[in-house]
Amino acid sequence: MKKRVFALLLAAVMLSMHLTTFAAGWEQLQSGEWMYYNADGSYKTDTWIGNYYVDSSGCMLRNGWTPDGYWVGNDGAWEPQWGQRHDDVAPWPGKPYRGTYTYVFYRDVYGDGVEHWSAKESISFSSRTTTYEMYPVGRSYYMMMDILSGDVYGSVSFSPDRSVAYVNLGGVPQRCEIEW
Repeated sequence: MKKRVFALLLAAVMLSMHLTTFAAGWEQLQSGEWMYYNADGSYKTDTWIGNYYVDSSGCMLRNGWTPDGYWVGNDGAWEPQWGQRHDDVAPWPGKPYRGTYTYVFYRDVYGDGVEHWSAKESISFSSRTTTYEMYPVGRSYYMMMDILSGDVYGSVSFSPDRSVAYVNLGGVPQRCEIEW
């Protein structure tokens, strides 16, 4: 009887060694990306986990806007000082928005009569200016493209009252307030 109990116990221990257990939490992949795993080994997607957002691939979003309009920085953490992006608001045309750089947004018309937004960027201690075409990605969330080179450099959106432009060029966010 003792041998039979011992054999059953030994079999149970050996069987349990083959079962994989997971600890819920963050794990860094070889690529350097971070993923949040559930206790069953699955991973979270398209959701907030504390102050961090994981995208549709399950990776922590960094240096970008979340789908609900919040900026996360290089470490992936939400940066509340940038406010919430609102994609249904247009800028004040012709008014300077001042941050590290100054941006003036204006409506322009292509040769075929199609209206679009452009932005002129300047810096206070230089005479250099750059003009960007603004291509809508959302209702009023724009990608900023250099007219001369055709390169996309960043994005811009606006606060609900249009008093703040959230400009992101090269992964560096700027909060630019309108000058009345």
